Amino acid sequence: MIATAVAFLTTSKLGRALGVAALVLLALGGVYLAGRHDQARKAEIAALEAKLAIKTADLQISMALADIAQDEIRASEQAAAANQDKIDDYEKALAERPDTRCALGADDVRRLRALNPAP
Repeated sequence: MIATAVAFLTTSKLGRALGVAALVLLALGGVYLAGRHDQARKAEIAALEAKLAIKTADLQISMALADIAQDEIRASEQAAAANQDKIDDYEKALAERPDTRCALGADDVRRLRALNPAP
C-alpha cells in the first residue's frame, strides 16, 4: 500500500501536485503551530512581568513601612528616655514624703498624666 502511494506521488502529475500541496499544508501547519507557541510564551512573559511589577511595588511599600516603624520606635525610645528622668524625680518626691501610705492628690494625678499625655 505504501509502495503504491509512493509510486503514485512520484510518477503521476496529479500525485506530484497532491504531494506538493500536502507539503505546503504541513509547512503552513508547522508555521501556525510555531506562531501559537510563540504567542503563548509572549503572553506568559507578559503575565510574569506584571506579577514582578506587583511584587516590586509590594516590596517598596513594605520597605517604606519598615522605615516608618523604625522612626516610631526611635521616637518611642526617646520619649521613654525623656520620661525616665521625670519618673525618677517623681519617685524621689514620693519617697521623701513623711506619710508612707498612698495619699495621692490632684497635683500627683496631673504629674502622672503629664508623663503619658493622651494622643
